[in-house]
Amino acid sequence: MALRQCEGRGEKCGGAKISAYPTIQGVNGDKTYQSAQLNDGVFMFNKDFQNMEAFFLYYDKMYDAAFSTGDFKYGYAQGYDYDIVNDEVTFDPTKFNTPLEAVQGVGKMAFTKNTPSVDGPGKSYFDLANGAKPDTGVLIQSASKDQTTKDGYRISYENRDVLLPNEFNGPPTPTMQNVWEQLTTMEQETFTKIIYGNEPLEAFDTFVKQWHEKGGDQVIEEVNEWYSQARETDVMSLMNLK
Repeated sequence: MALRQCEGRGEKCGGAKISAYPTIQGVNGDKTYQSAQLNDGVFMFNKDFQNMEAFFLYYDKMYDAAFSTGDFKYGYAQGYDYDIVNDEVTFDPTKFNTPLEAVQGVGKMAFTKNTPSVDGPGKSYFDLANGAKPDTGVLIQSASKDQTTKDGYRISYENRDVLLPNEFNGPPTPTMQNVWEQLTTMEQETFTKIIYGNEPLEAFDTFVKQWHEKGGDQVIEEVNEWYSQARETDVMSLMNLK
């Protein structure tokens, strides 16, 4: 992402330009990594639940939009998250039969928290950039996005090998409960000040030193201990699936 730095406090950056770029290389030319999610929530059912087939029927229908098939091959609610105007599918809300200011997507209102997707880290945008015809709901929707969004997702897909999920999925460790918010705030403030030119690049080295001194080393130790114990746990047996 590239930004034109503004001069003077309070100046509006009317000429600012934002562009998508791959993750920068490390000092020695090594790859640097982007964080990625290992998972995004879980489903839990009462042990006495008797209608599991109803859940899977619902879940299967939710995937219609992801695979561009079935009743929801373009979206879940015509006129809200997509529309058909003059026999053409559109995801531009200003062109709907009843125009809207913005698309009203299902999103997190779905029972599944997020609507299902099989697009990976931007595969549809990569396919479009390489000549794919927008002839499915997913591709049509991706093609409707602005160019910066398209570029960002395409680059993300091209660099998917540097996506590194956080494998720590446990509750906050004792030290994290006390210092994690402080460490996270310090990180965000340092990065922001460097990006906007209020601190030199050397401020990052100072931040790293302080991060370790203010509890980071203890957090690392506790997280690694949790990971070692988690790897030894036979989850399948605990769930009576063996």
